[in-house]
Amino acid sequence: MPSQPDTSAAGARGVGSGPAGPRESASSAPGRGAPDAGRPGQEPGAAADPAATRHRSLVTLDHRLFLGTDAVTLATPEGFATVPYAGTAEVLAHPDGGRVLTGTDGVRIAVEPTLYAMLTPDRIAALDAALASAAPDAARTEAPRAAEDVP
Repeated sequence: MPSQPDTSAAGARGVGSGPAGPRESASSAPGRGAPDAGRPGQEPGAAADPAATRHRSLVTLDHRLFLGTDAVTLATPEGFATVPYAGTAEVLAHPDGGRVLTGTDGVRIAVEPTLYAMLTPDRIAALDAALASAAPDAARTEAPRAAEDVP
């Protein structure tokens, strides 16, 4: 399913802290356009993937991050933002496990292990493997972040 950028305050800026923005933006960085609409009662993107792992935000309890077989989806009360692995233009990979995925449509989702429950190194490794297969030229390794810059 093609994703649509989320313009809501929570979806466009998210919650948390760090390089994706101030303490309100570690879940998802700026996007533009409208949130994924999907069909009523049906979750779009990775949220609809039965094999997806679900990760509750440790900062805003009504935000969820889904790591699916084909996409990452951020779900907030305002809507959904999805970055399909095959539609990933750039992945900023921090040595501490943080990832920032940017879709070819401009949707950006921060995957921060310190901000989501059960987002383990094994799950980050699985995400990296899926991205390497679907978008091999998208990864860019970032320099280590100072401890105070890790959300």
